[in-house]
Amino acid sequence: MQPASDIFNKSVSNGSFGLNLGYSKTLKGGHWGGDITGFFDAMDYNFYIPYNMRFTGYTNYTGVAVGPKYCFNPKSDVQFSLALYLKGGYNWGDGFVYKGPNEDEERQIENKSVTAGTTTAFSPVASLTFPVDFGNIGIELGYDSSDYGRGIRKLRSNYYQPINYHSGYLFAGVFFRLGD
Repeated sequence: MQPASDIFNKSVSNGSFGLNLGYSKTLKGGHWGGDITGFFDAMDYNFYIPYNMRFTGYTNYTGVAVGPKYCFNPKSDVQFSLALYLKGGYNWGDGFVYKGPNEDEERQIENKSVTAGTTTAFSPVASLTFPVDFGNIGIELGYDSSDYGRGIRKLRSNYYQPINYHSGYLFAGVFFRLGD
């Protein structure tokens, strides 16, 4: 197997996706606080398989992230914070094999799903937050140590050997949190 494309090719993946919705609480003085966030992440994989076949797989991860944060400028309209989240959740994986290079329903020759169990991870994050009346919204950049290969490593197929893929990832995202 080989990756379906490299990092400079737009067809690297069909799109990975994450959704977070949570609650934030700031302690007196505004510098220290904490967040609790429910999340759902889906990571996409694409590989070419010998004999003119293509593998597309997904690892899905859902759970709760909890962590402290420190705000450097709590009185500002745009706040800069650092946080370290501990994530706990559940993984599952899906894998599809297609005859030929495209992902047409008619060309699908295998469709498998597998549970990958529970896992924990950590995620350091830097964020810019815009406080609003009902909570805060913002953008964040960070690293997630979640092993997104976990869901596809457990897949078994008639067309390819088990995939030995392990990966954390860098991310950029937009968030909304209720609270102060």
